Amino acid sequence: MIHHADDRETAAKQRAQVAKLSSIRGQINTLIDGWRQSSSYKNKTFMYDARVAGALALCLEDDAGGALATLEEIKSEIALDKSYWLTFEFFFAAGVTAVLSILVMLTLLQLPVGETPVVYSLLLAGIGGISGAFFSVTLGASERTLFLYVDRKGNRAGAIVRLTLGFIAACALVLLLRSELLPGISLGNETLTNPDLGPEAILVIGFIAGFMERFVPDIFAKRLRIVDPDPGTNGEKAGGQASPGAPAPAPAA
Repeated sequence: MIHHADDRETAAKQRAQVAKLSSIRGQINTLIDGWRQSSSYKNKTFMYDARVAGALALCLEDDAGGALATLEEIKSEIALDKSYWLTFEFFFAAGVTAVLSILVMLTLLQLPVGETPVVYSLLLAGIGGISGAFFSVTLGASERTLFLYVDRKGNRAGAIVRLTLGFIAACALVLLLRSELLPGISLGNETLTNPDLGPEAILVIGFIAGFMERFVPDIFAKRLRIVDPDPGTNGEKAGGQASPGAPAPAPAA
């Protein structure tokens, strides 16, 4: 509740100045949404509320510039504080997903279905892909380059999606190599091809595909193209034979 001056003219001026701060106040309220019900953040919320009240007092004292600067500082501190928790939450969700997924795939490897060569390769690739994706998340957390969501549910979903992408990319890359649609990939001075795909090589390839988020999509973007299986020119098939239904050539003069 904001108490304006008793004088109508002064009160109208104060309301106009406070209205200019409504946008940043709304951003602050969005950032601390849910903190008032949290036992860990309740005290911090009271502190931030007190500082916001002080900024509004500056505005009522005809110091709108000082009030805006104070609110910007508060917003930056809250965003930084929240980013620490969101980073931990993203990392934790990714770690739990990685551990559970790898345990499931290790279990499948012990079952009869895991003895099939293709399934065996895909499970190994999936383990490598998820490990690579989690390493990428860990590196992003240490360098503070993760794309975080303000919404906690969105943040957890983002972690799961990142590991799922690593899993799919790893499986796709191994399938490309096994089917020889992709001749091979180079690692330093070595080139890995289909005959070279032992268990260790599959794990390494999967790890690379999971770690480098754009690696497999870029392969598809560069190498995938539609090929006409029956190319023709002016309605004629290759070899000079006219296609069915095409008009007969005009007789020579």
